[in-house]
Amino acid sequence: MIQRARRQFARGHTLLEMTLSLALLSMVMMSVGSAVLFASSVTPKESDPGVTLAVDSRALNQIAEDLAVARYMVSKSDHSVSFIVSDRTGDGNPDRITYAWSGTYGDPLTYQLNNNNTIKLISAVAVFDLSYDYTQTSKTLPVATSLGSEKTIDAYTTSTSGSTRAVRPMEWFGQVVTPALSVEAIGFVPTKLKFIGQRDSTSDGIALFELRDRTSASPGSTVYASSTILESALSSSRAWYETSFADAGAVASGQDLALMFSYKSGTDQVSYLAEESVSGGLLGLGGDKGGLLESSNGGSTWSLDDSKTFVYQLMGRELIADSQQHTVNQSCLTQTTIKLQSAAASRSPLLRKAFMALAPKSLDTFAETEFDGDPTSVDLNNDGAAEWQHSNIFVKESLNGGLWTCDGRLTFNPDGLSEAGVITVKARMQSNDTLGPAIYGPYAIDSGGQLLPLITQLRSDGAGGQELVVYNDLEMRTAILIIPDLPGGQVDVQLTVLPHEHTVSIEVMHKAVGSILLSHADNPGNLDLGISIGTTGGVAQFSSVSVQVGGTYSTQASDTGGLLSETLNLLLK
Repeated sequence: MIQRARRQFARGHTLLEMTLSLALLSMVMMSVGSAVLFASSVTPKESDPGVTLAVDSRALNQIAEDLAVARYMVSKSDHSVSFIVSDRTGDGNPDRITYAWSGTYGDPLTYQLNNNNTIKLISAVAVFDLSYDYTQTSKTLPVATSLGSEKTIDAYTTSTSGSTRAVRPMEWFGQVVTPALSVEAIGFVPTKLKFIGQRDSTSDGIALFELRDRTSASPGSTVYASSTILESALSSSRAWYETSFADAGAVASGQDLALMFSYKSGTDQVSYLAEESVSGGLLGLGGDKGGLLESSNGGSTWSLDDSKTFVYQLMGRELIADSQQHTVNQSCLTQTTIKLQSAAASRSPLLRKAFMALAPKSLDTFAETEFDGDPTSVDLNNDGAAEWQHSNIFVKESLNGGLWTCDGRLTFNPDGLSEAGVITVKARMQSNDTLGPAIYGPYAIDSGGQLLPLITQLRSDGAGGQELVVYNDLEMRTAILIIPDLPGGQVDVQLTVLPHEHTVSIEVMHKAVGSILLSHADNPGNLDLGISIGTTGGVAQFSSVSVQVGGTYSTQASDTGGLLSETLNLLLK
């Protein structure tokens, strides 16, 4: 039986199926096209209000946050501002931030950190306007004092009897002092003592001369000036000698005083001093107005003999109060108003008021270091050169934990120092030696070409504390002010100098200690006319220094009551 083979056919698409497929594909393509169109319609454009608002707001916030912590203003204008903030780069030094726009529509708003490349904060700007609000601060300085020429403060110079008195271990003696000061003097600074003396045969002794306060017939515990006398410097016969007092303190007018002579070391008696008997009492004054003080027990008890006196001459310089007082005025930036609109924005400019938390002063120039990094590598004021110059090469190993152990001097020498109205120097320093850290200057030249010498030294007092000494001469020969009894460790010192008034006001540990009228001197010719910090030869350390040049001052007649009384309390021991 023959079977017929079936014919196999491949199944195709019917017309209906193809029509339905095309219809479905068209629907899918329409959906995709709609999605693409929708997506393109919601992608933000640079000119969209939401985009420009976000961009401008972000820039405003950044500028305001930076301005809030500004410490110094480098420059400012309607369309740019440059200022100093604390360390942002991790090198231990402050940093400079600059925001700037050219003022031309479409130009970018830029940001710059120090001298790095500028960054476009906004690529095209229509408005970037800045305006500044200030407040005025004023501080009245203590009445300044000046030292007159050396003169005789008290003396008895007639020597006829040839009598002498020996300085022995337990036999001390002294002289009641009655200073003769001019009416305008508020006190004096002792400078030297002249006396008639002679040595003992052994010539190995040392005597101590001191100017002390006095209560009735007894020398007190306050020492205003002292000097040691080597017996070997005296001759074997009576003669006049003189000794200078080093770092003497100021003595208030009207203070009861005594010269005290005591044994320091040597064999038996160490020297002889001339004395005279005065009939009827010393200079006819009698009582406790003059006379010889005596102690036979090494100063435990004293007696007064007003019929005797030593032959001596006490020299000193009168302390005169200035007839004027000065008030320093500083303009401080408290708020910056910022208007910003990117060129793509179609709305009004955004406005933001940036509160300046640190109220930076309006200054002509400045320098600062906190010794967390090499100060000679930083150009804060953007003048193309580092503010601080080292006397040799700055050694980074001299820095340790924000403390600089002086390995030379650092000098800031800005232009226009002599023309400045106000110069403020702040330093935090400490000394571990009798030759400690010092602030040299600020030196300034007056119209006559003379120098304003000023050196302020902090030194150990030998008893665990420190004292601040101010000199008005470059050789540091004579102190014009000594601030004793300062604690060990870091001490804050501030000098406010008015070069045109020849005046320096001093604050220690944020408290005023007095103002001094400075005398001028010839410039030695090799002096760097700026402000230097460094050592005077001992172990000296600084943890921060700032110099601010700028500000104004006003002058008025001095208050002979309150302020003068305050000055006396500050200046005089």
